[in-house]
Amino acid sequence: MLNIPASTLAVCIGLFFVGFCLNIGWPAFTAYGMAVSDSKTYPIASSIINSGGNLGGFVAPMAAGFLLDQTGSFNSVFTYFGICAAIGLVVILFLDEPQ
Repeated sequence: MLNIPASTLAVCIGLFFVGFCLNIGWPAFTAYGMAVSDSKTYPIASSIINSGGNLGGFVAPMAAGFLLDQTGSFNSVFTYFGICAAIGLVVILFLDEPQ
């Protein structure tokens, strides 16, 4: 099922970069909550942001599985998540940032 190279070094380097890329957004994720709140409301803002991220991580695999079961093709899954990413980009572009 998996085609893992015989080189242990290649596997280690690949896993390192996957781990690096998975955590690269964490500073921006936490800094945004600090920028839009004060010290009294930061825990609430952080928990709301974290809950939204966890909700997406919970719903996305189920949506992908549903689309895959209904269509039998990954094309619909990638199209759906591409559209979701485009909508997210448009929403981010129209956000009013605090000064």
